[in-house]
Amino acid sequence: MKITIPNFKKFNPRNDLKSMPWFRLQNNFYDLEDFYDADANTTWLFIFLLCQCAQKVSDTIEFGEDYLIFKSKLNKNQFNNALKSLSDKRLILLETNASDRVCADSCLTNEHNEQNEHVNTYDFDIYLIYDAYPKKQGKAPGIKKLTSIVKSQKDFDEILQGAKNYKDHVIRNEIQEKYIKQFSTWVNQECWNDEFEKKVTEKDVLKMLEEL
Repeated sequence: MKITIPNFKKFNPRNDLKSMPWFRLQNNFYDLEDFYDADANTTWLFIFLLCQCAQKVSDTIEFGEDYLIFKSKLNKNQFNNALKSLSDKRLILLETNASDRVCADSCLTNEHNEQNEHVNTYDFDIYLIYDAYPKKQGKAPGIKKLTSIVKSQKDFDEILQGAKNYKDHVIRNEIQEKYIKQFSTWVNQECWNDEFEKKVTEKDVLKMLEEL
């Protein structure tokens, strides 16, 4: 995916420098006509793209779709809608290849999306899976891997429940921190498919006795 910001020069304070540690953004940015009616995702994506161009010291960047979604912290649906909005406003020029599928995703009707579950793959927040996981290590590679694994709402629900099950297993069995898998390891090994024997605690016994 190749993205160009046509008016990038006006955000570049020093075009004679080989690196741009910062770029220029006027203080009435949110009141400009192009962004006055823009939603938060569209505005955020434009600022994110400015950051990427500043790092390259170029008005054009070229990355894979999954990378941009991951780095921008938007889900796929939010990313595609924001990208289309910026393109419609001519704030960016967008070139995509067949694998990106951004234009196709953005232009699909809601009815078509419902009939093509494999296309509409990011109507949910993958970070919720990480939030439910008991060990906060291996976040970035784990999230990146999940973006290629989760292809439907069913996938998302199963993996999220798997993370909750593992956390419950860790708590019930009082597993030490050093024995808990890193999030990326758990994802790579597809451990959401694991089944755990439930440890019966004193509290569980008392509850069962109360129910008798």
